[in-house]
This record gives sequence, C-alpha cells and structure tokens, in this order.
Amino acid sequence: MPDGVPIFLNTPLPERTIIVIHPTKKHDEIALFGEILLVSPVQQDFLHTAVLLFSRTARQEAAAKPLAKGRQNVQVTTALIRNVRAQVKRSGMPLIHTPRQVEGDFGFRFQYAVQQAFEQGFENILVVGNDCPSLSVADLRHAAALLQDSPIVVGPARDGGAYLIGFSRAAFEATSWQELPWCTGELFVSLQQKIKGVGLQCQVLPVKADLDTHNDLQKVLLQKLPSLAVLKNLTQRIPDIICFVQATFLCWLAAQQGFRGPPSLR
Repeated sequence: MPDGVPIFLNTPLPERTIIVIHPTKKHDEIALFGEILLVSPVQQDFLHTAVLLFSRTARQEAAAKPLAKGRQNVQVTTALIRNVRAQVKRSGMPLIHTPRQVEGDFGFRFQYAVQQAFEQGFENILVVGNDCPSLSVADLRHAAALLQDSPIVVGPARDGGAYLIGFSRAAFEATSWQELPWCTGELFVSLQQKIKGVGLQCQVLPVKADLDTHNDLQKVLLQKLPSLAVLKNLTQRIPDIICFVQATFLCWLAAQQGFRGPPSLR
C-alpha cells in the first residue's frame, strides 16, 4: 500500500492500539490486497509471529482421514478447519492458510509451506493442523510467547505426533525438516533428537489429543460432553446415535467459532 493512503475507521480504538497493514495474498496468486490488523498492547509482542494452518481443502483432508462416514466426513473436517481459523483470529496473530499445496509427500509440502510463510517477512511461525479441536487462543499465545526466548516450541500429541510446531527463522533455516517421520507416532521423539542434534533449544507444550480416526472423534466428544458417556457402548451398534454424536460435535465446534450451527447433515 503506498504511503499517504488514508484509513477511515468508524469504531473508536482502545488506548495505545496500533494499526498494522499486513500484506496478504490470495492463494490463486492473481490479486494482492492488504488486511488491516488492529493490534492491542497485549498483542504487540506477537507482531512478528504468524500462524500457518497447514491444511489442504476440507475435501482433501477428509479423504485422508476417516473421521466420519460419507458426506459427514467432509462436514466434520470443514468444522475443524473453521474452528482453527477462529482461534487464530481471536489470538490476534496473522493467519496463513494455503489449501492449494504443492505436489509431494508430507515432509516436502511442510518444508515448502513454512519457507513460503517466512518469505512473507515474519520472524516466527507457528504451524498447526486442523485435527486438534482443543487448541485454544491461550495455547497459541503461550507458544508465541515462548518463541520470543526459544528458537523452537513443540506441542506433543498423545499419539506421539505433534499438534503444534513453532520455529524462529534461524531455527528453521538451520537444517532441513523434510525427512522426519511425519504422520507417525515417532514424530515427537524424532523432532527432539533432530533439535538436539543441531544444537538448538526447545520448549515443550502440554500434551493434547488429536484426531486421526472415527474413534478419536468419539473420544474427544465424550470428554467434552460427559452426559453422553452412557451412549459409549450403544454408538458401536446404533447408526442413528453415531450421527447424533457427530452432529453434537459439530455444534460444539460451531459454538467455539461463534456461528449458529453446523452444515446440514442430510
């Protein structure tokens, strides 16, 4: 945006709020536009940190993970992606999400996506997926704060993977991260070994559950809604109750995002 362009606001700003014009780019790379970020004093420490949502389209992600049956799988994945986007927006940090990823295996796509994120000018990048519904604004801000003093922060998943990986620019450029055992239960241990091998320090976040299977989805939902625990055995035999559990999960995610409800399950 050229110098001297006026900005008109119809809402009074809190004291000491600053305005940042953050350049963003449509993923078809046809048009450039600017996003106005109103940054409060609490968020100013995170101005140089962005969150990369490493997720393809809901349809592509649903094809890779059987969280539900049929069309409901796409609807569940759509709700998960929207939930992450909503948490990032509430955190006050810029969101980078490029569903159209380059061809290649997971490691290559991950390495390329993070490199592209750094090329937008940020000094720290938090990488998250769409499969950790308990990831909160507080988690994101805590990880960003840790990156102010540590080059890497990792959030380990209960299954041995990772639900969040944060890099400073120098840490990311110190080595290649492509050849790690991505999408396996060995990822977190391998990450720690690689980080130690290149002489870097790492901060570790609390362990969280992520979603890889239909059973994972049911477990998370039953934890969020204890009153449904009595249905745990029945859900293995009655398809209608399974649909109800999935629909309730979508409603819970919708409540986190602040919109009215999930897509139609018909």
